Amino acid sequence: MAKPLDILKKGLKILQSRVEARRVKIAERLVAKKPVPSEDEEWLDKEANLIEEQRAIEILEDASDYERGLETLDASQQEAVQKLRELAGDIPKSGEVDVRGKWKGISNDDSKVKVDDKQASRHKGRILAVQMTELICNSPSSANDREVKMQS
Repeated sequence: MAKPLDILKKGLKILQSRVEARRVKIAERLVAKKPVPSEDEEWLDKEANLIEEQRAIEILEDASDYERGLETLDASQQEAVQKLRELAGDIPKSGEVDVRGKWKGISNDDSKVKVDDKQASRHKGRILAVQMTELICNSPSSANDREVKMQS
């Protein structure tokens, strides 16, 4: 199993490559003397600024223990750690649910459905209903009991 700091560094490398690719496209627009959309300017000021991610890793590297280091991070640094773990595939991205009802990591598995938060909660409700139905149907009760349970 990979060390937590190695996972965070992997996530940071992925994030840096994504940021750099978009920065290059913005720079190309500037060189061509084309206007830069306001959303790109805002992105450069916010999402492209990786200071929180870098600072969180530095704090965790300097900590005597990883878990203790996590406790010292502020809210924005904890969010940065979460984002890096998601990018590295260590934890599932929000809104990604396995149709069998289990939250999963990132892969090309056909059983995954990507949804927004509103759809995810609706989807999880349906999954829960299916799981409950399976539990009822697989219980050792009689066929008549199963029919009654399914109707209620």
